[in-house]
Amino acid sequence: MSDKLPYKVADISLASWGHKALDVAENEMLGLMPTREMYSASELLKGTRIGGCLHMTMETAVLIETLVAVGAEDHAAAVTAKAGIPVYGWKGDMDEEYLWCTEQTLYFKDEPLNMILDDGNHNGMTTNGKLKVLAINVNDSVTKGKFYNPCGCQEPLTDGIKWATDVMIAGKAAAIAGCGNVGKGCAQALQGFGACIIITEIDPINAPQAAMEACQEGNILVTTVGCTDIILGQHFEQMKDDAIVCNIGHFDVEIDVKWLDENAVEKANVHLQVYGEWTEKWAL
Repeated sequence: MSDKLPYKVADISLASWGHKALDVAENEMLGLMPTREMYSASELLKGTRIGGCLHMTMETAVLIETLVAVGAEDHAAAVTAKAGIPVYGWKGDMDEEYLWCTEQTLYFKDEPLNMILDDGNHNGMTTNGKLKVLAINVNDSVTKGKFYNPCGCQEPLTDGIKWATDVMIAGKAAAIAGCGNVGKGCAQALQGFGACIIITEIDPINAPQAAMEACQEGNILVTTVGCTDIILGQHFEQMKDDAIVCNIGHFDVEIDVKWLDENAVEKANVHLQVYGEWTEKWAL
């Protein structure tokens, strides 16, 4: 792996722009910056070879610089690469490119990693007894569950729907699959925009909370659970015309897009990374 690329990003010239955005992100990260200041002199993580499979945002860039101090969005990736930290990622990468980027992180200066940061790891290997190293699941953190999950999803969800569709949310019925911390946050965000909320839930504790909200069939459907097969073909067949279907769960397995592609009479790219598909009805 000694001949591998030192980094691969969309445009390294975006680094100067990234530095400006980095300053803003640092001011928002009131826990991480004091940690950097407190532990940088001790080099607490000296000797660790850390690889990460993370969303390449400005906040991730701040985290990476902090990890270096203590031992994609494209401009975030650029500023990190410019600092001499190997980073592989760019906005809009395809599945094959994503896998290539992942492979590049497996070695560190011809040595294997001894620490991995992965916000997509749900400890499946740990549960099955196959993981041979220590794993700390970020989702087990109280602050992650009680702060980031319910609050961090609110702005991206509504912002994503508005940018993708430019529809008015007020007055629409929004159906949310899952009444965990993410589902609760999504409900609060959409309700704040004037939507009428339905929440579906199978957990015996969360279900009564979900039952406190009721409405008619949904115009906007959001999956939040991170499990497979939440919205399937039979659900598409029962949807209202012009339904907006979106996923804020961690993976793209919650919605049966394959069924939709195979049964669509017509498919159109109506916006950047937004597709409209017609079966007998029209879904976005």
